[in-house]
Formats: sequence, structure tokens, C-alpha cells
Amino acid sequence: GETAEEHAEHADEHSHEGETAEEHAEHADEHSHEGESAEEHAEHADEPADVAGVAPAAGDHDGHNHGALDPHFWLDPTLLIQAANGIATELAAIDPTNAETFHANARALSTELTELDHDFTAALGTCTQRSIVVSHEAFGYLAHRYDFEQIGISGIDPEAEPSPAALRAIKQEIEARGITTIYFEALSSPKVVQTLAKDLGITAQMLDPIEGLRDPAQDYFSVQRANLTALQAGMDCS
Repeated sequence: GETAEEHAEHADEHSHEGETAEEHAEHADEHSHEGESAEEHAEHADEPADVAGVAPAAGDHDGHNHGALDPHFWLDPTLLIQAANGIATELAAIDPTNAETFHANARALSTELTELDHDFTAALGTCTQRSIVVSHEAFGYLAHRYDFEQIGISGIDPEAEPSPAALRAIKQEIEARGITTIYFEALSSPKVVQTLAKDLGITAQMLDPIEGLRDPAQDYFSVQRANLTALQAGMDCS
């Protein structure tokens, strides 16, 4: 029967009982940058989250970059094409006898990934809602590729507990933007997202960052197409 804020408050009380919100934030910051000088801390805060030459915009919905690295480049099919071609080239150098097989496999995969990319582009291009709320900011590359914005309940760290203040801010964003769906992940507890959705009278739905397969019958393409269907449902696509 708890609201999302009450759940966060109780979690916060157990971890730092007696602290103010400011003290809790300071302690969390001390642990994440322990031993750094002020200059080093500032440098890390300004580092762009950039993999394969693309800035995934992880954690920058509030106007600044948190310096966290988003590893989920594979959610952008075009970046996975680059990775597949690079892997094929490396394998061919190691095992020249099978070089053509490696390159042929990469070409076949690239064809499938290109088709998937076209499907995402066509399906999401007509959506009127260009913001999504996710349990944590794992979808920066996907959002960058298809021109929408992710708003994370937590940052890039999926284990981070959102504070009551963060949950209140997310609620305000959801209401201000008319968002009707928030997304939880395949391998994480959906409790905070489901509680928040219930509080607001909106839908909670799964969006999979493909960090592991729950069902061995599924593969990258089937999961990505399920993601596309989920995004269409929450982004008001015609």
C-alpha cells in the first residue's frame, strides 16, 4: 500500500538512518569518487558518454551529462552492424582459411539489422510522444538513433534506489508531458515502476535492454521487435 515515494523513503532510511537527504547524497558521492581530487572529480563529471563514436545521451535529460558510461550500444542496430563487421575482420585475420565464412555471416547479419533499423525508423517516426520514462537509463543509444528522449527513474546504474525527491520530479515530468506508459526491465524488479504507475493511474510495460535472455527461444531480433511494439504503445504512434 506504499506510494513510490514512501517506498523510496523507507529504503533510504534503512541505508542511511538519521541522515538528511543532503548528507545521503554527499555520502553517495564520496563513495563513488573516493580518493579523487576536486579536479579529477570535475573531469569525470564532464566526460562524455561516448561509445563507437555516438553520444548516447545517457543521463542528460535534465540538461547536463552525469559522466556515466552507457554500454548498451547494441540497442542501436546500426552500431551493431559496425561491431559485427569489426569482429568478422578480426576473426578473418586470426583464421584466414575461414575468412569468407566470417564475412558472409557478417553480411547476412547486417542485412537483418538494416531491416530492423528501417522498421524502427518507420514505426517511431510518426509518434507524437517523444519522451519515455524508464526504470534506469539504459536506452540512450536507442533514443539517440530514433529521435526520442529517455527519462530515467534511476540513472545509468540499475541498482540505484531513486530518492523521494527524484520520484516527485519524475511524477511532475510524467504529468507535464502527458506520458501514459512507464517502462520496467526484463531482469530487474518492476516494483518501483509498477507502484509509480499505479499512483499515477498509467500503464507499466516491459522494455528490454537485452542484458540477458529470459527465454532461450528468443533472440536479439525477437526481443527488439517486442521492444518496438512496447514503444509504439507508449509513444502515441499512429
